[in-house]
Amino acid sequence: MIDDEVARLASDVVTQANRAAGLLEAHKASAAKNAAIARSQAAKVREAANTELLQSLRNTLGRAREAALGNVTALAPGALGARWDEVEALRQDVDVLGAAEYVRCGSLLLRQQGASPTEVPLILPFLDQGNIRIVAGSDRRDAVTGAVQEIVLRSLLGTGAGQLSLLTFDPKLSASLALFTPLRQASEEVVKQALSTADELRVLLEGLTRDVRRISDMYGGAPTTLGEFRRSTGQPIEHYQVVTVLDYPTGFDERLNTLLLTLMRTGPNCGISFIVHHDQSAPIPDGVDVAALTSLATSVDLNAAAFPLAEGYQVRAGSAPSSAIVEPALAKLTTSIRKAAAPRIDFLDLQPDPHAYWSERSADRITATIGRIGHHPIQITLGDEVEQKHNVLVTGAVGQGKSNLLMALIHSWAMNYSPEELELYLLDFKDGVSLYPLAAHGTNADWLPHAKVLGLESDRPFGLAVLEHLVGEFERRSRIIKPYGDNIARYRAEQPHGTMPRIVAVIDEFQVLFEEDDDTTSAAVLALERLAKRGRAYGIHLVLASQTLSGITALLAKQDGIFGQFPIRLALHNSAAESRVALSQNNTEAARLRYRGELIVNKDFGEVDANQRGVVAFADPDKLREARSVLVKRTHGGPIPAVFNGAVPANLAEHLVHDNTTEAPTALLGVGIDVNARVYSVPFDDASGRHLSILGTGKRVDGSVGNPAADALQAAAASLAWSTPSGTARFIILNLLAPSDPSQQIVQDLHELVEQLGHESRVVNAKEVIAELAHLEEEVASRRGSSPDTKIYVIGFGLDRLQQARVLNFETGTTPVDGLIAVWKDGAPLGVHLLGWWSNVRIYNDHVGFDAQGLIDTIMVFKIPTDAAIDVFGPFFTWHSPDNRAAVRDVAQETTPDVVVPFSDTSTGALSALMDAQGR
Repeated sequence: MIDDEVARLASDVVTQANRAAGLLEAHKASAAKNAAIARSQAAKVREAANTELLQSLRNTLGRAREAALGNVTALAPGALGARWDEVEALRQDVDVLGAAEYVRCGSLLLRQQGASPTEVPLILPFLDQGNIRIVAGSDRRDAVTGAVQEIVLRSLLGTGAGQLSLLTFDPKLSASLALFTPLRQASEEVVKQALSTADELRVLLEGLTRDVRRISDMYGGAPTTLGEFRRSTGQPIEHYQVVTVLDYPTGFDERLNTLLLTLMRTGPNCGISFIVHHDQSAPIPDGVDVAALTSLATSVDLNAAAFPLAEGYQVRAGSAPSSAIVEPALAKLTTSIRKAAAPRIDFLDLQPDPHAYWSERSADRITATIGRIGHHPIQITLGDEVEQKHNVLVTGAVGQGKSNLLMALIHSWAMNYSPEELELYLLDFKDGVSLYPLAAHGTNADWLPHAKVLGLESDRPFGLAVLEHLVGEFERRSRIIKPYGDNIARYRAEQPHGTMPRIVAVIDEFQVLFEEDDDTTSAAVLALERLAKRGRAYGIHLVLASQTLSGITALLAKQDGIFGQFPIRLALHNSAAESRVALSQNNTEAARLRYRGELIVNKDFGEVDANQRGVVAFADPDKLREARSVLVKRTHGGPIPAVFNGAVPANLAEHLVHDNTTEAPTALLGVGIDVNARVYSVPFDDASGRHLSILGTGKRVDGSVGNPAADALQAAAASLAWSTPSGTARFIILNLLAPSDPSQQIVQDLHELVEQLGHESRVVNAKEVIAELAHLEEEVASRRGSSPDTKIYVIGFGLDRLQQARVLNFETGTTPVDGLIAVWKDGAPLGVHLLGWWSNVRIYNDHVGFDAQGLIDTIMVFKIPTDAAIDVFGPFFTWHSPDNRAAVRDVAQETTPDVVVPFSDTSTGALSALMDAQGR
């Protein structure tokens, strides 16, 4: 019974246990199900939260990127920060004062899980701001090249055209910046030849040090940058320089490193910024502190995964764009550089107001203001006894503004000092265009009243004449001044009412004076040396200007004696070689100038440390003309400057005077090549030998048809007719010219001129000449023993065409030339004079023969062979037959020939106008 109860109880326990186990399994299943549901719900919540968070993050990054891009546009507009595919942005024009103060160098990337990388431009401070250091080993050469090229290209495109120079030190000759060499077509100063040696680097850094010193001096102690200074003046003064140093510290030593660090510290404020590629894999030379570089530049580490200034960002190195973008960009930049203009400074803004003209005295000095160095005027002072700056040397290549500079000097002096205080002797050995407006032309009253002499297209003899005239003035003044201490300032102080103006001789292209190895050069060197050394004591100063000084061999031995007297050197852009000659042997600063009108002002004989860089003011010709009109009014009209224009024939009408009946009739042959423009005149009185022979030929300098020798004969005959009382002379014009000869017209003009002046005139043609010569022989014979009251002037054109001149006529027993010889031998005392032109000297000598040799006082020659000139004037006269020149000798006045500018042909209209003006 008990056993059964135990068995039942045991069965119940098992049953309950089974039930409990079932319930447990059911609970487990339910729990698992509930847990699965919970996990599913949690996952849904988490996914929703992550999506919202990610979107929020994306929105935040987007806003940050947009803000960054906005900052890029503000800091680095256009080509400075745009993507390379943003073509329009790259093409934007940049103001001349614009500078690459911030430039893009690649990008910054932020990578986040589940999101695309966020990219913003990497903008670095640069010009006016600091320097850039790119850190990369030698294995990252391509990345370095790309980064450097991008910075340089953006800097060039984002700075005013022509306002930035690129200099490179490349010790491993990697040619990383050869991409930019096409810019040399516009200017070699934009992209300089890459340097590779330590010596070249030293010269570069020392030159940059001088630049920093010069530009800092220009600031006058004010804390500023080049960009701020340029904006304050409104002018692109000086220019920026980007110096790229590759593979640093390769090639450096302690001295070079010190120079580099100093320049990186002081250079940015002066427009000099560095891009230094720091190769950390390169060995460090002794004494070179590479760590000091870090604090002087913004560093971009191409080796690191993160950018040092922005934790968590990756750097994507910069790179230059494709050639399809680079080549057009550089071509456009080349064109822009060529067109780049100098700063525009108005000349009159620097001068006194018209009511203050002539308010200065020249007793102690004369000062001209010609431009600006920064905010300060460029003043050129001569004669100051304290500074001892007395003469000026000016140089500049073609088209760089030398003529404008000289006009600024001349007119500034003229506005400050009256003609009683200053006299100017102005010579142009070029084309005379610059000085031409300063002369009197017709009724215009806008000449320069200070000009005593204007040499337009001067030639060497005239230049020598001016120098010798000034030497004579120097000697005259020395006699006056010596009792007062041999100094013009002391003389003027003790004789305040005395008149002794300072004299400035301005000679453009003066080197022409010394082009030949002849007597003119030797005499000019001696005169110039005397004036340069001693003229200052007597108030005589020199301004010598030239495009080139290097070829003046005649002055090489005299440089210390002559150029050593020119402390003030004004150099416009020129070659390095010319810069060394004009400034000093180690001074090539003129070769670094950028544009027309930019100027090196050096007042210490060209020493490098005395260089100042300025800009010449623009002397507008129209405004100068107006200013001269004011000056002329102050002089009440005169005197008019004496003008020598060696390029055009002299004008006879300008030199004919009113009735000259009290003196012998006079033939005018030309204007002498001297300061006083003396007219070479030959009196035709009754003395034996008063005849004129014109020999040779030539072409008119204006290109018109005709012969200057025939023109001179016409002028001589016309002036004789003018100076002979009306109705007291007969003119017999022998016309042996060929029918087609262009000079036939001047024969007819002469005939009409003579008749218009009230004289009898007859033209004898070639067929009638022999009979006329026979008649002349009879005329001379008939006058013997009488006192004829009528002059006979025989004017012969083309007498070398006289047929059979020496052939005997058996019927008369004479030859055609006998008539000429009769006039030459006996005619002058009987009032018969022969003025003839022979183009062939040999035929002329045959006509003269032994019978008339020595009986012709005046001979005038044009283009003839050298040996023929020796036959005419003797072995000591050298004649090269220059255009628009004639050699003349009247043995009754001098023994040596003079060179003159001959007169041109004179029309009847010009003579009629002159007669009306003089009331004849």
